[in-house]
Amino acid sequence: MMEVAMPLTDREFNVQVASHRMSIGMASEMMCAADCFSRGYVVSKPLCGDSKYDLIVDRQGVLLRVQVKTLSHSNQIPIGYTKYYEDTYGKGSYAKSMPKYDGTEFDILAAVDRETKIVYYLPVEEVDFSKANVSLGLTSDRDRYRNF
Repeated sequence: MMEVAMPLTDREFNVQVASHRMSIGMASEMMCAADCFSRGYVVSKPLCGDSKYDLIVDRQGVLLRVQVKTLSHSNQIPIGYTKYYEDTYGKGSYAKSMPKYDGTEFDILAAVDRETKIVYYLPVEEVDFSKANVSLGLTSDRDRYRNF
């Protein structure tokens, strides 16, 4: 008897996508922590998983809350999140982008470019929280965000 692979339901697909994104996010957090360690800073991680920041960096006696994001291929930093809704009328699920932060949850937004292994640090004051994504701009404009 031949086994036939059944297509994933919307819910199963969403679970697989979320798991993959969590792995990428954890790798970016480790790259950011390593970059901060290499600069001589002390790095801590919150014990609770629902914290609005990923790392605490002790930079010469000043504690900074750092939210780490992975830079996308389109040079966008996602600061919103996608919420999946189940359609009760049988049309499947649909996605809606939602704001996740308002600017009070962290001090630094760290964007990790996994291809170049570069971490960019944006002060919270420079982030427009009315949008779902932040653009780093052209590669030549990014150098100002490499210092931390």
